[in-house]
Amino acid sequence: RAIRRVVRMVSQRIGDESTQEAEATCKRLLRRLDLGTDHTVIVILGGTGCGKSSLFNALAGMGFAEVGAVRPTTDRPAACVWGDGAEPLLEWLGLDRELWIQRDSMLEEHIKELRGLVLIDLPDIDSVAMSHRDTCQQLIPLADMLVWVTDPVKYADPSLHARYLEPMGEHEGSMVMVLNQSDTLDAADLKAVKEDLTARLKRDGMSELQVLTTSAVKGHGVDELRNLLVGATRSRTTTAKRGIVHLREVARQLEEIVGAPTKGGAGDSWVGAAQSEAIESLRRSCGGPAAVEALADGREPDKLTPPHMDHIRMMLLTWLQRALEEVPAPWGPAIGHTLASSQNISFRLTEVLPSITPTPRPGLFARLLRRGRCHRARADRFDADLRTCLETLVTRTMTAPTIAVLEDWADARATLRRIAQG
Repeated sequence: RAIRRVVRMVSQRIGDESTQEAEATCKRLLRRLDLGTDHTVIVILGGTGCGKSSLFNALAGMGFAEVGAVRPTTDRPAACVWGDGAEPLLEWLGLDRELWIQRDSMLEEHIKELRGLVLIDLPDIDSVAMSHRDTCQQLIPLADMLVWVTDPVKYADPSLHARYLEPMGEHEGSMVMVLNQSDTLDAADLKAVKEDLTARLKRDGMSELQVLTTSAVKGHGVDELRNLLVGATRSRTTTAKRGIVHLREVARQLEEIVGAPTKGGAGDSWVGAAQSEAIESLRRSCGGPAAVEALADGREPDKLTPPHMDHIRMMLLTWLQRALEEVPAPWGPAIGHTLASSQNISFRLTEVLPSITPTPRPGLFARLLRRGRCHRARADRFDADLRTCLETLVTRTMTAPTIAVLEDWADARATLRRIAQG
């Protein structure tokens, strides 16, 4: 929820387009948590002909056709559910009701062990049908654990490694690699292929990814894989672990958008100087120095008048230029969006400047007693009142909105770094 707060804030400050993917990920993770962790979603995926569906049936302990009256197919994902209460989760996953298999009325020991497991057989990731690939892309991020299935022929397929495995290096804790059809190799060849697969996975950034060998046809290694699924289902933390990795990925993506200090500073150290410059610019342009000089000489000053609109625009552009130099893009434009318009500042000056009037002239006795000092004191008081008025105006229309943006930036940066670093 903290990162979603940051996503919304960044979206408001610097635009929706840059944060749409992050917002969608946060919504997905929150919805997954709302559905509870009583069920663990594990998907089986791989290329054409590697035996995914056969392995799915072997893990389920039955043939799909025997129970569902629907032939096992890779056109649409099929799910086997151990236990009940998973209907909302399956609907959220978008699975067709006719392809759900529920195993909650049988007495086999492994049925009890796997209670809470939602096992899904996905279409082939290398299918020529784009709809099959799209289905995989939609369901992979929703799964709590991924069981990648390959075989002695396709285990080195570059598309498997470059398109899927290498980009998912951080998710290896929620994955297992299965080298199926191991019965087609003798012991020496199987060992060599497994070692080569392990080496390739290390190059993909998955040095800790577990590799199992199975034969769905002969049942070799199926029990070992089933025990691994039992452990993932019983832990009740599998969902959270995958979600944390997703959040860290989102945090790192947003860190690039949020940006780091351009000059290594605190980010708002320039605001005080910019405020002083803006106040002095307005003071000069509205006739403040001339009025102070007149008062110091014992003369009555001309009335203060708002500066020309072009002068106010130039002052705002100078402020924005400082912002663009001092803060990471696109936070400079975000600051520009929060500044009051030149018309607004001109209107406010028109309202407040008439209230800045000199104190009454000192009497003759005071002038004789204190000579020129009374005029200087009157001039200083007038100047102080003018500066206070202008400082209040600049603070409300420029300084405070700018600092609010910079505080949001600092908060977003700190939160994202904390999440990304775990």
